Amino acid sequence: MATPLLLPDQLTADEQQLLDRLWMRLQQDRNAPASQGGLDVLQRYYDADRYMRSIGLNVPPGWEPLTTVIAWPAQAVDTVEERLDVEGFRASTSDAPSDDLWNFWQANGLDEESQMGHLDALALGRSYVVVGADALGDPVITVEGPQWMIHERSPATRRVTAAARFVQDPRQVDRPEFQRFSQASAATLWPRPGLTIQLVRMQDGRWTVVDRSYSDMPEIPVVPLINRPRTSYRAGRSEMLRVIPVADACCRALTNMQVASEFQAVPQRYVLGASQEDFQDANGNQVPAWESYLGKVWALANEQAKAGQFQAAELRNFETAILTYGKLAASLQGVPLSYFAAGADNPSSADAIRAEEARLVKNCERRQRSFSGAWEQVMRLALWIATKGRLPAGLERLATVWRDPATPTMAAKADYVQKMVASKVFPPAYGPEALGLPVSEQERIAELWQETDPSARLAASLDRLQTAPDRGRWASVPADEAAALTDSHRTAQARLGARVAAGVMADWQKMVRPGAPAASAGRWVDASLGRIRPARGASEQLAVSYTRLHRALETGHTLPPIGPGPHPRRTTVGALRRDWAHMSGDRYRATPADQRPVPVDDFEWPDLDEESMDEAARTSLWVTGPVHAERRLNTAEEDHARGRLDDAEFLAELDDLMLDSSVTAAGAADREVLRAGRDMAEQSGRRDTRVIGWARVTDSSPCAFCAMLASRGAVYKSRDSAGLAGGPPVSLDDLTKYHDLCHCQIVPVYSRADHMPDGSQVWRDLWAEATDGLSGAEATRAFNRAVAARRRTVRRRGLPTNRRS
Repeated sequence: MATPLLLPDQLTADEQQLLDRLWMRLQQDRNAPASQGGLDVLQRYYDADRYMRSIGLNVPPGWEPLTTVIAWPAQAVDTVEERLDVEGFRASTSDAPSDDLWNFWQANGLDEESQMGHLDALALGRSYVVVGADALGDPVITVEGPQWMIHERSPATRRVTAAARFVQDPRQVDRPEFQRFSQASAATLWPRPGLTIQLVRMQDGRWTVVDRSYSDMPEIPVVPLINRPRTSYRAGRSEMLRVIPVADACCRALTNMQVASEFQAVPQRYVLGASQEDFQDANGNQVPAWESYLGKVWALANEQAKAGQFQAAELRNFETAILTYGKLAASLQGVPLSYFAAGADNPSSADAIRAEEARLVKNCERRQRSFSGAWEQVMRLALWIATKGRLPAGLERLATVWRDPATPTMAAKADYVQKMVASKVFPPAYGPEALGLPVSEQERIAELWQETDPSARLAASLDRLQTAPDRGRWASVPADEAAALTDSHRTAQARLGARVAAGVMADWQKMVRPGAPAASAGRWVDASLGRIRPARGASEQLAVSYTRLHRALETGHTLPPIGPGPHPRRTTVGALRRDWAHMSGDRYRATPADQRPVPVDDFEWPDLDEESMDEAARTSLWVTGPVHAERRLNTAEEDHARGRLDDAEFLAELDDLMLDSSVTAAGAADREVLRAGRDMAEQSGRRDTRVIGWARVTDSSPCAFCAMLASRGAVYKSRDSAGLAGGPPVSLDDLTKYHDLCHCQIVPVYSRADHMPDGSQVWRDLWAEATDGLSGAEATRAFNRAVAARRRTVRRRGLPTNRRS
């Protein structure tokens, strides 16, 4: 039998059968009763649009508008949904880019969309998240409701094997009259992994293919959010099902109360022995019934007639019934009674609130765990799209971070976290997360601590150096060789200082006694100087080697080696490159330009005063280490019972001050190591007639002070200061100011055309943008805020913080 010819706009027989089956299942799900998860009736219950029918005993004909509906089913859903807030994603390994995943989340507006997804899942049993790609290949994540989407799964693997999303007629979108009854005008079909079919529905009801897209994605990019799945029924069940029967019963009680208040709440009157003529006026006209009924005083001429009234109906029995229904609903949902019954007793204390909400909190935690797997799968699919299928390691342990669903007071949480940190159960860095602060606030707090805490600055400095890209590549890029050499020199100097700083910290822990830091620090100071002196010499040699090669690249002339002569009058670029590679540890790669000759100018290198540098280093170590520790120790002893060793808070403060002092001293040691190279660069530049000025270079994530100095460009010998338009003037003394753990360097300028190093232009542009129309301290504050914002961007994007911007 011949195979029928398939036109490009047609579905295959299997695809058409699948689409029809999914559409039929969707219609069945929408029209089913509530007990079977009918989507339309459940939606009406949530919208408080489901009115109970009356058998007519207590609601007279024509009084149906008195029927009342109570929104307890919606309350059952909202109570849980309001406590489901995703705050981020955490991976167990550094290779899993949780920051990138959170960027996907924010870029697709999932803070808002996820709430709708959770709401539909809780109210209707399930919702969907679809992952796709835009025209640029970036992930696009959308949340879909179950009224227009359906899926099939494998009973063996539990994976989605097919799915379809139907699109409502655009003319009927967001119109209430078409909310439950409308037609699909388009559809997306996923018949198998790697294939997506876009369809439109013709006027005759036939589906026409408009696009087929193929990919290597191993799964269908549709992830269901399932509420309360069971082993025998994994399609999900509504959170409202248990409270719906109670809500219906309460609706009847409320309706009966409405009717009773109309007919029986006002006392009923009666007349005995009266005739029709007794209800006529003086003219013989009949008095209207309502006037007779509502008259305050009934006076009849008939002596045989008697008037009276019945007692008014008591409505308190309805109140008791409604309160009973509220108690049942609250019990079924596991929430405090006040959530379902007005006038319930208020909890007597915070502990009573937590006790009443125990089941609700546990229910929310279960929902978080149930939805976590779906969101983690969504993020894996998004990352698969972003990386073109090259997923990093560690994603199998991806975890969703949720806000704590409990409602403890902030004071109670702060007290709990403080005790956990003091007892060293929690590290201090975990405090903001344990408090339940949003991820954005946690990041901001970490940045502020990094700016003010020396230990954080040292850790960030060491991290930048450990993650620095290999600068051995600079020799293979002649066009940018001078700029790459400058960056390589700054990084090499920073590594040198960081190694000494780490050694100084280790010696502090071994040699300095916590109870008497000043008395026991002499040996530590001598050991630290023993580490600083040789590193200082290496810093000086690095500066000399850098200056010789950098000068040759910029001017075509170089300087002789440091040390006694005589020195050759000519060298080569290759010889200078090999010397730099030997000093810095960078890889040397030969190039044809290595044979280019370079004249050696006459020059006498300055002699640095080793004795004064030793004295400065010794003073700096004493002040930032033992003296700093003694000052904090005296304060701690006064605050904590004169330093009792059985005082846990005092011991924690003692550990903290010793760590803090070791870090501040390590920062001073780092600065003292780099002092030699910086002084050599400055003093040799003063002597070199080809040097016309200096500029400051930094990494791509400096502090605001360093960024401001870098943005100023060159400071020239011919005048005391040189600043760019719009910025304050900067002198050479300002340009050579360095704080602890600062790894900036100055670079010699040989031409006014090169007044701005490559990496500093971004700071000049940022200054111009941030301070437009401002001046003085106001401009400085605006620039500081702009630098802080850029540092956050660099950190979130995972860029190496020592890379030139």
